[in-house]
Amino acid sequence: MLIDLQAVLPFSGARLRRLRVLERRVRTRASMGVTLCDYEQWLEVGEVAVPSRRTLLDDLVAYAQHCDDVAHEPWQRGFTLRPDVGRDARRYLLGAAWIDAPLAPALSSAALRCLLLAQRLARPVRFQYRPIRGPEEPWRIAHYEAYPLRLIPGRDSGYIQCLVRQPRKEQVKPLNLNLARLAAASTVLIEDAPPRPDEPFDAPVTLVVETGMAALRQRLLATFPGFRLQGSQLVIEVPGSQAVMAVDLLKDHIRRTTGPRGDLPWEHLGVRLCVVPTLLNS
Repeated sequence: MLIDLQAVLPFSGARLRRLRVLERRVRTRASMGVTLCDYEQWLEVGEVAVPSRRTLLDDLVAYAQHCDDVAHEPWQRGFTLRPDVGRDARRYLLGAAWIDAPLAPALSSAALRCLLLAQRLARPVRFQYRPIRGPEEPWRIAHYEAYPLRLIPGRDSGYIQCLVRQPRKEQVKPLNLNLARLAAASTVLIEDAPPRPDEPFDAPVTLVVETGMAALRQRLLATFPGFRLQGSQLVIEVPGSQAVMAVDLLKDHIRRTTGPRGDLPWEHLGVRLCVVPTLLNS
């Protein structure tokens, strides 16, 4: 992903300083072209020493080899971003096993890098999004301007939580977005935006699992260390905005690992799962 978000920096020395400037400029969009002249001008504005054009071209080639969404051809003196490529995004969000999996979601590495840069800079991003539609509803495109807050776990895709200002209201609220439904090429970081609003308090909730099966309780405790055993119940606290996602993940795990074939209907599993408000200390 972004150079500075990696545990081991892929570049060093003067090249690292130059490519940090390049990435700060390039990753403001998920789709754009970059020329050698652009790169040279950005270094001058950033007051970074500009080496020979041969060295600058080597920088662009090295960056293209590092990022899956950068298309560079030997005859080009620059490169273009490809918002339709997602190997790096799948590796970063879901793990290496999902890179070439048959059910790998359609993620965009370029869009994710733009969102991560916006998160680091506390800037909003403008993008188009395809919400889930009802049975009789037509497909529609929603337009958002949102401040990326954090990545969140999901069972079927990569998700990010954003702070969205509600239309015609002063309040802001967190919104969980499925990155596979993002119109990747539309993603643009907004530079001249007001400061990110304060994040509203995300009241925690408690997930309670009740079951008479001791083996299931022990399996959940071993699989999810966040659980605590309270009598015959298992409890775990999660942020309220992530409660639906957490319940889905937990139900899928229990259904898949319980029963003779792991395909019993939920109501036949002998498990009760409920969400209750967490009591906070006054």
